[in-house]
Amino acid sequence: MDSNLNFTIQTLPGVSTTFNTINNSTQAGTHGTGGPGGSDGTDGSALGNSIFLRTGSSLTFMAENTGDLLTLGTQVAFTDDTIFGAGGTSVNIKGNGTVAYYGTSDYQGTVVINNANFKVNGLIDQALVFVCRNSNFSAQRGTLSGSGTLTGNVFANSGTISPDPGGTLHLGSLTLNEASSGALGSLVHIDINSNGSSLVAISGSASLAGTLEINLAPDTPPGQYTLLTSSGITGSFSSVTFTGNTLKTPIYSIAYLPVGAPAFVQFNFMGYPSPPPPP
Repeated sequence: MDSNLNFTIQTLPGVSTTFNTINNSTQAGTHGTGGPGGSDGTDGSALGNSIFLRTGSSLTFMAENTGDLLTLGTQVAFTDDTIFGAGGTSVNIKGNGTVAYYGTSDYQGTVVINNANFKVNGLIDQALVFVCRNSNFSAQRGTLSGSGTLTGNVFANSGTISPDPGGTLHLGSLTLNEASSGALGSLVHIDINSNGSSLVAISGSASLAGTLEINLAPDTPPGQYTLLTSSGITGSFSSVTFTGNTLKTPIYSIAYLPVGAPAFVQFNFMGYPSPPPPP
């Protein structure tokens, strides 16, 4: 895609849409042979089956309405010209619906999630990721979900981090924010049931703040559940809320372990209060 242009791939209204075309393959060129007294050239490089973004260009995936689903299949990949010393590109995820990604991308630009749910079940390598809300579009938070891998730095502003139930969402690093005027703050959503918990696994550092939201299924047994792992944690969640079995108030504690140099967040569930004796 040429410099300073925007290309949009969008769902049809109310229709689940799949985009999985194989783009034109590229083959690396071989070097030329230098003339007398000259040196040989260098081989070219092949960027494969990728949507190639040049300087200043942007790619938008749009699922405009709640319930809209745009599926990006295993053949969909995007990259940019950062490796050639350029850059300044962005991939934007927009709308109130869901964009599901199953491909593999080596992309050094910026991914911005505004309001939509970006479900990553593939790999996005190196990209800087922002999970946000555009309040002029809707009140809905942006969400990064799935059981895939994003190796870059992830910033959840007015956004949600939500690994799939029973799954693990792998991130390079994670920075969360507190709520402030005009901003909802960050939210991490975790599902816990009789089979265990979902997990946010961070290879680098985690700076925690905002809300920890736990969907605690009624069949969840008492026990210790790991919710987030990291190479090192600073900060903590400001509040904990529960969905699911909301008729009962769980007995629990949140631990940042090991004490003094925390690297994981543990939910200690002790069950529910005993009902009062009959009159």
